[in-house]
Amino acid sequence: PGRERVLDVAEMARLWSQDMPAHVRVFLALLIGTAARPEALLELTTWQCDVERRTINLNPPGRVQTKKRRPLLPMPEWLVPWIEAAPAGHLVQYRGRPVLKIAKAFRTLRGAAGFGEDVTAYTLRHSVATELARRGVPPLEIAHILGHRMPDLRTTGRYIHVMPGHLAAAREALDALANEIGRAGTRPILL
Repeated sequence: PGRERVLDVAEMARLWSQDMPAHVRVFLALLIGTAARPEALLELTTWQCDVERRTINLNPPGRVQTKKRRPLLPMPEWLVPWIEAAPAGHLVQYRGRPVLKIAKAFRTLRGAAGFGEDVTAYTLRHSVATELARRGVPPLEIAHILGHRMPDLRTTGRYIHVMPGHLAAAREALDALANEIGRAGTRPILL
């Protein structure tokens, strides 16, 4: 069994429906749209996002890939306006400066939504991954999205980003999940 709690769509919608500062809203949108590690999202810049190709490169230029891989991800359609509306620089910023830590703001958000300490930013990562699996996304695509290594990914991972349908099932599932969260909540997820 996993160590962390997993939220269902209604619970994710409850979190999304809360009032929150703009930088927390962008962070939450990125968590739902990418299932990325929270620290990678806090470091994510507009220069790593290619709206034309619909990709998000979580590994910035000059950063060496570590065991905690930061993959090239598909950009869900619903996330495009969020990225286009972001000012140049870090996507998650407060008063024009990059947000370095968001744990306290996330604790405030989860408290407002009525969740306990078992809900963290990583809970969203695990919840989105679980939803991808529930929606039939192939395990290889989920592994790629999460930056996990699998035996097959060592070879395929080098070429998957140039394939025409690069992570198509994952992209479609992320769009469907966002739409479902928006319908279940009191606040639309689209800008």
